[in-house]
Amino acid sequence: MEKLSKIVCLTFDYELFLKETGTVENCLIKPTNALLDLFFRRKIRGTFFIDALYLNKIRYHNELLNDYKKVKQQLLRIIREGSRIELHLHPQWLSSDYKNGKWTFVELKKYYRLQNLTKEDVYASFKTGKDVLEDIAREVDSNYNIQAFRAGGYCISPFDKLKKPFLDLGLKIDSSIAPGLKYNSEFQDYDFRKVPTAPYYFTESPLSADPRGKIMEIPISVYKKFIYERVYEKLPHIKKPDKTIFGDGEGLIPKLGKDKNYFFHFLRKFNPLQFVLSLDNTSLHTFKKQLDRSESQIINVLSHPKLLSKTSLEIVRDLPDKNTDYLDIVSLYETIKIS
Repeated sequence: MEKLSKIVCLTFDYELFLKETGTVENCLIKPTNALLDLFFRRKIRGTFFIDALYLNKIRYHNELLNDYKKVKQQLLRIIREGSRIELHLHPQWLSSDYKNGKWTFVELKKYYRLQNLTKEDVYASFKTGKDVLEDIAREVDSNYNIQAFRAGGYCISPFDKLKKPFLDLGLKIDSSIAPGLKYNSEFQDYDFRKVPTAPYYFTESPLSADPRGKIMEIPISVYKKFIYERVYEKLPHIKKPDKTIFGDGEGLIPKLGKDKNYFFHFLRKFNPLQFVLSLDNTSLHTFKKQLDRSESQIINVLSHPKLLSKTSLEIVRDLPDKNTDYLDIVSLYETIKIS
């Protein structure tokens, strides 16, 4: 009996680093162009969630106009070749300043999460981000509409301040939830342990399904890695993949919240760990194994151009053709609605 076809949605958070942002050339342009070359050959459609507040910031900055032009040309290429650009918001860019070739962020704890802003500032961020992306996209397709959203740092809940911009601005899809994950730090606080793993509708809260909801959640795929697998990967005879990343920046590691104590970490070492399915920091063996192991018909992969490596590109080059379709997130949404 032939297996049911799987749908794989390759999504990318198109953004710089936070602690040391890195350069546009190495974090965005080079890795994304390498991806697009593979997509074109493989006839894959992907989705790039664009850090739109960053884009809005640099398009008015005299020193960074060249960076803006490079990014804009790449976004136009993405659309021309059949993939999608969609909305991604990191509100720390609202408090950013660029001097002497370096970005600094003021009041990062406040500005990291949309939920810390006023309702008016949240709405303005959505509107600005959507307008910036649609202005670019409509140079290729005059009818292009931004339809999907991903929150920076998975910070989609509480949803009360986000509901109005979603509904008013015609956003139909969210993809910020990673079922099974829980995390608490000085910047983030989310608990996705009780959410569905398959796509579902909601209106009031993305943490609970509502069949009459107006927004579709397309969750990010997560897998478990057991302790014996983690030990096996560290054995000296196991060939290590080349995980040297394209990006030349540095991520910020936030301080863990109060529920992360030493006893918790000790116990955690012996329990299966949950990981987002990603092209970042992985091996061809691990990625293929998780694709094969997954019982879900729909697999939503979250990656970042800045964190891609030669190994990541090899994975894309060798993705299976049989019984697998590679769709952008809007095409996936339309497929689910029809079925």
